Amino acid sequence: MTTPPFARVWFGTAAILFVVAAITAQELKAQPAATNSPPENFDETYIASQQQAGAMADELATLRTALAQRVGFPRKAKDVERLAGQRGAIAILQPTIEASGELLKSVEGARAWSDSVNGMIRLYAALGEFQTARDFADKQAQLIDEATALPASTRLFLGRNIQIAGCDVCWEDNKFEYALQRIDQVLERHQEFLKHERGGSYMMNAVVQSIRYHSQSGKAEEMHAVFRRGMTWFEEARNLSEADRLAYQAHLISSALSFSNAEKSPAEVSSLYQTVETYLQRLEQRGDQRSDGLIADLLLRMVEQLSGTDAAQAETAFQRLTTWIAAKPSRRAPDSRALRSFVEAFNSIARRDKFPAKRVVAVAREVNAVLDQCESESGRNEKIDGYRQEIANASNKAIQEVTRTALLGKSAPGFEFVRVADGAPGKLDAFRGKVVMLDFWNVNCGPCIRGFPHLAKLRTDFESQGLEILGLTFFYRDAWREDGESPDLTRDEHLHRLREFAQQRQVKHQLIVGTEFEIEKNFGIAGHPTAVLIDRAGNVRHVAIGGGKIAAPEFEVEIKKLLAEQTGGK
Repeated sequence: MTTPPFARVWFGTAAILFVVAAITAQELKAQPAATNSPPENFDETYIASQQQAGAMADELATLRTALAQRVGFPRKAKDVERLAGQRGAIAILQPTIEASGELLKSVEGARAWSDSVNGMIRLYAALGEFQTARDFADKQAQLIDEATALPASTRLFLGRNIQIAGCDVCWEDNKFEYALQRIDQVLERHQEFLKHERGGSYMMNAVVQSIRYHSQSGKAEEMHAVFRRGMTWFEEARNLSEADRLAYQAHLISSALSFSNAEKSPAEVSSLYQTVETYLQRLEQRGDQRSDGLIADLLLRMVEQLSGTDAAQAETAFQRLTTWIAAKPSRRAPDSRALRSFVEAFNSIARRDKFPAKRVVAVAREVNAVLDQCESESGRNEKIDGYRQEIANASNKAIQEVTRTALLGKSAPGFEFVRVADGAPGKLDAFRGKVVMLDFWNVNCGPCIRGFPHLAKLRTDFESQGLEILGLTFFYRDAWREDGESPDLTRDEHLHRLREFAQQRQVKHQLIVGTEFEIEKNFGIAGHPTAVLIDRAGNVRHVAIGGGKIAAPEFEVEIKKLLAEQTGGK
């Protein structure tokens, strides 16, 4: 019985055979008898027919049983590379490449061959053999172009995939001009692509890739020229439906927005925004779910683009998206692209330094109000819960900054702690009358540890004048141990480890362990190390974030200023 070439050499199958080669024949014989059905998740489209695949199915079922006891059943190509290594994976693919004469006689075989070619290109690039990868891509692209037994569309699409893979290799190897030449060769065939129903997607991706290449190589004018050509090609592709043309053009606009730089090419970006408005109107007129998704994506890209240059305009664009979301319940559906874009737009705003922390916190409340409305309309949903977590994560830094700012000049939040030295309890209030430097740190923080000698110097220079340095950490699960282990510890064991740590690192200042993680939240701590200066009256007066700020001369000036005050006055 003969197995079809494209099935016999398919990557996943070859991967399995490669791994199994390491298992002895005796081990295989010891396994239970094979069944006559393919293994789980085996894609039957790679098999010409059940009759021809019978022998392969039997063999694969047997091998799967053996593999389950050793390494499991590899279901992804990456598993093969992990098990066999890059060189081993190349050896697996080689028979497929060499069988091009057989495989390029059928569409199924050509797809198997093309996947192997693209895998080989990637592997050569991963090994740093870029010239080999480029030469290989060129040769294989020519082979597929000459495979006249295949339909023209198959040759065109598979050849394009190989050419794009070759472009990526050029880009990785910093051969930017060569990559641009290659992508231009693909674009020159736009009329051929747009004759086919599936060609629009292929051409759209090629134009997007060209936009990215030109942008990243600093060729802003050329990038916008490619964008305009692509828009024209799709506008003239009358064999495509209006919905498809609009969708492809909307994707090109989104890509151009993502890669545009308003500071370098303001006129081009201004023109691009006018194009956005035109297509937003056209999509609104259609009013279907697909168009809603495209509108959401365009508004998202506007927010992202403006977030880096103009905070006020970015917020205006975000409010526009908010209003648009509110106008139609289907846009607030948990699975909708519109809601996803809405959350992504907030993330873009929250993570940009151009937006005041107070405004980010206020916008986060607005977003959560929309999510509340979603939940009232759709019920409790995992996606909505996930979005809430995203909002919390994105706004956390701003919330902490607002908290820290609000504390300045006000009484420090009180808390209880345990002293590392002897396990005795204590309270922050007990240090009234002293200037307290509260150093938030943890044992796995390199900058914290590197700052210990500086803290020792501060203690030596200013302790006699009333400075108390408290190194505040918490009962984290990953407590330090010299051998690197991090088991769950009792409180006493944790304190013992911290004493060992302090002795080894020659820590001179007092170390304390907070009894509640809420302490960090109350002080608005965003990361370690962070130092908070508290005056003699117990008021927060200064916050330094990061080892550089703590070691800076300005921080020592703040300490001296507070030490000179007798009652904590400002």
